[in-house]
Amino acid sequence: MLLAAACASEDGTDRSGSAAAGRETDRTGDGSAEDRDVFLGRATATDTPQPEATETPLLSIEQTTVETDEAALVALYNATDGPNWDDNTNWLSDAPLAAWHGVTTDRDGRVTEVVLTGNGLNGEIPPQLGNLSYLAELMLNENGLSGEIPPGLGNLASLEWLSLDENGLNGEIPPELGDLANLRWLSLRVNKLSGEIPPELGNLSNLEYLNLARNELSGEIPPELGDLSNLEDLSLGSNRLSGEIPPELGDLSNLEDLNLVDNRLSGKIPRELGDLSNLRWLFLSFNEELSGEIPRELGNLSSLIGVELGYTQVSGCIPGEWRRLGDYYIEAIGMPFC
Repeated sequence: MLLAAACASEDGTDRSGSAAAGRETDRTGDGSAEDRDVFLGRATATDTPQPEATETPLLSIEQTTVETDEAALVALYNATDGPNWDDNTNWLSDAPLAAWHGVTTDRDGRVTEVVLTGNGLNGEIPPQLGNLSYLAELMLNENGLSGEIPPGLGNLASLEWLSLDENGLNGEIPPELGDLANLRWLSLRVNKLSGEIPPELGNLSNLEYLNLARNELSGEIPPELGDLSNLEDLSLGSNRLSGEIPPELGDLSNLEDLNLVDNRLSGKIPRELGDLSNLRWLFLSFNEELSGEIPRELGNLSSLIGVELGYTQVSGCIPGEWRRLGDYYIEAIGMPFC
């Protein structure tokens, strides 16, 4: 469903002419190749002293062009050891941007997708990526990226798919990611992210998939996540989250998978989770301070396939309605059925 949509990275249209034309406009200086390379970050002017580097300004969509798109890509190449990527075909060449490995553009030559999964990127994500105003898909997962996630990525108003998982990213999740109104997929799993989950992520009304598992996140689960009305998959496992499970998660009417395993959650399982009529998998194991009885309301989970409650202090009996699941799909430390 989601995956099929994300994997379609080529639309078969001829982009080369318009992309080349776009790069012929808005140049600096006299339009020479040297001036253009300086603007794009490929070279440095040597005849005049250069000021110290300042923070990259974020541009509005009206200020961006094909040339600013190219400058952002050049910044990515330079910041992540582009010469040693596994595949850097056509990068920094005069070929249309659509011919650069992993890049897709629209008919006007604007960058819409950057997919460099497992391509040997090493270094920090440059803030200039926040100027790719037409970008719908950014996949930099399974690389060697380090440093913090640039807050400027929250400027990507067209972004629908953001995957930065399986890197070495650290620091906190920028609350600016909550500004990505069109985002449908957010995966930051398997990094070294710390701090609390920003409540601003609850603003992502179109989000269908949220995976922050296997980081070093702490604090409580924001109740604002219960506002994600389109969410189908929520995975926050293997962090250091504490406090109680927010009853607001019971408002996630489209949720199919809930994974909160291996945290420091405490208190009782909220009965509101029994309202999750589409829930298929419920994973709460390895939260050693989770206690109380299994709410009777969880017997209403008619779509449920599997449950994990082991290594908690949950007691009492298992809802009789779960008999249909069989022992293999109920990991609940041997409790009897009600």
